[in-house]
Amino acid sequence: MTWLWLTWLGCPKPPDDGLAQQLNLEVLALQEHLRQSQAELQLCQSGQQTDNPLYTELKKVLPPDHVDVEREGAVTRLVISASHLFGDPYKMSWRDEGNPTVSLLATALQLNGDTQVLVVGHSSDREIPRGYQKVYESNTDWSARMALALANRLSKEFELDPARFTIAGRGPYSPRDSNDVETGRDRNQRLEIWIYPADAPVPDPG
Repeated sequence: MTWLWLTWLGCPKPPDDGLAQQLNLEVLALQEHLRQSQAELQLCQSGQQTDNPLYTELKKVLPPDHVDVEREGAVTRLVISASHLFGDPYKMSWRDEGNPTVSLLATALQLNGDTQVLVVGHSSDREIPRGYQKVYESNTDWSARMALALANRLSKEFELDPARFTIAGRGPYSPRDSNDVETGRDRNQRLEIWIYPADAPVPDPG
């Protein structure tokens, strides 16, 4: 009866509940499509590429508690805590818990043979333990040798071409966290693996 009065007054008939719900879903879908398009446009304008299959696959398979997988355009960067890979990083003794991460990384490099790899070691500002002060000249020396240990393992154990690897050590000069607390120092002791196209310049690790 109410509808008859509204029709007589010239008001449009309101949509039924099913049609209203469908329209609402279509609006939400359009909004999400717009959001994704804007995000892709921002990536494009910043010089980053949206298509990086290596980044996508490594993001899926590597343990997020121990490995950060990041993307900078066509470059994929892994940040791995030293404590995940090494039982004693000064002895360069490998942890069993880190072996699956090394194997997954090696498999990715085998499947993407047209890439180059930059391995960069980082340390905290902790003083090198007394027993190792004659082994390593400085934290920078130690961090570079940690990077070399990983590159050597990947090339020897998994038969990856050593010519693909570039090694660097930054010591305590590029911290990711504060060195004022132990948890920050633990985060700063890490390896960064930059995987990039063979025809691109070596990334600047900062």
